[in-house]
Amino acid sequence: MKSTTVRKDKVNFVHITLLLLFSIVTAIGSFNPLGNGNIEDSANSSSPVALLIQGLFIASLFIVKSSSTFLKTEFRLLCLFGLIWSFSSILFSQETLNISFSMSIIKLLLCIVLFYKLPQLLIREPRWLIYSLLAFSITSAIIATLFSLGLLDSYVLWSKGRAYIFYENPNSTSTRMLFAFMFIMYLIFQDPLRWGKIRFFCSVLILPLLYSIIASGSRGSFIVLIVCFGLYLLMIPTRKSGRKFGVIIISVLIALSVIMKISESENFSLMERLSESIEKKDDAGRTQLSAAALDIFLDYPIIGVGSVEFIRLMEVNYGFRLTVHNLYWYIAATSGIVGLTLFGFFIWNMLRFTWNVRCQNPFGFVLLVGMLLIASKTGGALSYMTMWYIFALSMSFIKITKFS
Repeated sequence: MKSTTVRKDKVNFVHITLLLLFSIVTAIGSFNPLGNGNIEDSANSSSPVALLIQGLFIASLFIVKSSSTFLKTEFRLLCLFGLIWSFSSILFSQETLNISFSMSIIKLLLCIVLFYKLPQLLIREPRWLIYSLLAFSITSAIIATLFSLGLLDSYVLWSKGRAYIFYENPNSTSTRMLFAFMFIMYLIFQDPLRWGKIRFFCSVLILPLLYSIIASGSRGSFIVLIVCFGLYLLMIPTRKSGRKFGVIIISVLIALSVIMKISESENFSLMERLSESIEKKDDAGRTQLSAAALDIFLDYPIIGVGSVEFIRLMEVNYGFRLTVHNLYWYIAATSGIVGLTLFGFFIWNMLRFTWNVRCQNPFGFVLLVGMLLIASKTGGALSYMTMWYIFALSMSFIKITKFS
């Protein structure tokens, strides 16, 4: 009995350590201290240290054993989707496959394993879910605070009123800040750790996160933040409807005041870009990218053209060196109706599961909606580790509604 207990403690220590490190490096993003220090390098590659930690953590998840059928259907859907996506790429691009494609397959497999196994670990150790949220949120908040105080100026590039923190694509940075913001809202409003009034000290982290989101100039992240925050306020369970209505009104007024104050005091381009979106229908070329992806999908509707050929056709036929900034059009073009159907069932099941437990804890549903909205405006999201991390957390909330 003693040896079994010692072994379990060692396994638990390894898992919680790797989980916290995974949460931290995921919050840091693709900043590569060993890179060349330019936007292209930081936006399109990941730190070797981050990849190593993420890989080690996902590998450690294989130790987690579960007899539950939870997420097995979704895991099979994802595996079938991955096979279709890979087969299509190999079929249409046999002569042009490269190491980049091999890495994409490996990253997708790691993301699928993360989605399937992480909830099994968190269900066994419910408090670890909150520890992961804390690690992610505090890391993001520290970066946001250092940035807002001007202590990261040597690692920030400003271009057209947008901040490239660590030279990274501001859309990626703002996405992580958005979810860190929502994690803190969850800790404050639902108090899962039973901190009582102490939890309100977490509110000091909100302002720098909001400041960084506005500084990024990301219209999508800003709009998704408003949608998620509003949805969460409406869905929070409470016994007194009058009190809930008051909290909503006060929260909205405070949020609007802070947003306007930040926007007026700095030379940020967010409000200008939002205005252009409304008046000039300017969406930074996403409509043209989606239209090109639609044409490719219509030409190859069954299983698509695969990832490598899709990128080549986008550049040769339409002159775009960017992939489509929409996960769903990307899946349609690269894996056709078959892949889109499999992934669609996967999304439907996630929405159904999280919606069914909304009365006990709506946060999983809110997280999922937020990530699905972000995926509709993000390029390269299929192997986006942050997305699969959020998916896994959302699924964990299905089985975890209370913390002892």
